[in-house]
Amino acid sequence: VLEIYSITGVLVKRFEETYNDDGYRVGPINWNGKDEYGGNLSAGMYIAKLNIYAEDGAFTSNSIRIILLPQ
Repeated sequence: VLEIYSITGVLVKRFEETYNDDGYRVGPINWNGKDEYGGNLSAGMYIAKLNIYAEDGAFTSNSIRIILLPQ
């Protein structure tokens, strides 16, 4: 699961991906800068948080800051 949050902590976009039988996802996750409702987000800093859940119950998470540039 990839979640995009505003700098104030509001969830603005969520991607839930499925994986092949080997447990890998092939290809990028593309984001067009729109929120969950199709609205354009303002330029600025956002937090991207990746949550990975394994079939054996293992969990890992990582987050980075990203900058959305004006279009």
